[in-house]
Amino acid sequence: MTLDEKIAMMHGVNAMKGTVETGFDWAVPPNEYVGVVPPIRRLGIPALRLADGRAGVGNKAKDITLLPAPIAAASSWDTGLLNEFGRVLGEEQWGKGTNVELGPSIDVVRVPEWGRTFESYGEDLYFNGQMASAEIKGIQSQGPIADANMYLTMNQESDRFREDSVVDERTLQEIYLPPFEASVRDGHVGTFMCAYVKTNGVYSCENAHILRDFLRTQLKFSGWVMSDWGATHSTVDCANNGLDQQMPDDTFYGAALKKAVEGGQVSVGTIDEHVRNILVSMFRQGLFDKTQTGKWTSNVRSPQHDLFSRSVAEQGTILLKNDRSLLPLATGATI
Repeated sequence: MTLDEKIAMMHGVNAMKGTVETGFDWAVPPNEYVGVVPPIRRLGIPALRLADGRAGVGNKAKDITLLPAPIAAASSWDTGLLNEFGRVLGEEQWGKGTNVELGPSIDVVRVPEWGRTFESYGEDLYFNGQMASAEIKGIQSQGPIADANMYLTMNQESDRFREDSVVDERTLQEIYLPPFEASVRDGHVGTFMCAYVKTNGVYSCENAHILRDFLRTQLKFSGWVMSDWGATHSTVDCANNGLDQQMPDDTFYGAALKKAVEGGQVSVGTIDEHVRNILVSMFRQGLFDKTQTGKWTSNVRSPQHDLFSRSVAEQGTILLKNDRSLLPLATGATI
């Protein structure tokens, strides 16, 4: 691969800003996939087409099944149900032409006001790991690569682009890391998404402690790390400290990265490592071998998926006993 080809794999081309090539015989017009990495046809490397989806295919997709919130599904305490949840989501993403599903969100809920609590599974680290592994296996069984996010200490939305999570090492190891560890060792997840927030003063996507010490050395993760949209803040620090891919564009990983390589600030070996991490997941998931004909405009909804969605809602519903009239209900009221 040429240096330009390698760097092209390390960033997206924002489909929201204009039509880009997809690797099919059709291109992506604006307002479809939230991220695209164009193909390298000379080498037969397929495109990456990324879409959100925690409770069904996101990004304003039509003709899809609306699934209950993941925290509702997790309230069933049924890993089999979460696995099927992932299978339905993965099948519909694949049918939409997506090959990287930007989920699940598996952070342990520590701040009740966190706006993304509904995307996760709750406040128990072991429980989250079990649910995450089950859903990831379901997603990846249908074709797309799953993406574990938001790594690592993303527990509030307030000022999330600058917020600093100050966390001691024991707490990182015992509370924050276990769900992500399970997603690697049990779920065999293909990608991680580094979060907006800082951890102990360093932005997630240039934090060598969480990206290299934890992910690569401790967990032996062999997939790739992409940034959350707008979570990249540097070129040299991100490249040298473990960020494989900037999304959704090339602000830091385009011409600036090539200049850093040519200037000796980032080695070619480091670039090779990043590209290898991306390709390993793509090969492992079979993206070079599988035929994918679905488009963003495809209708992937079905009566079977509708019934499953209702079943998840039913199994995730929790009834509370109004012991000693503790609940704020009128006397004699029934539900």
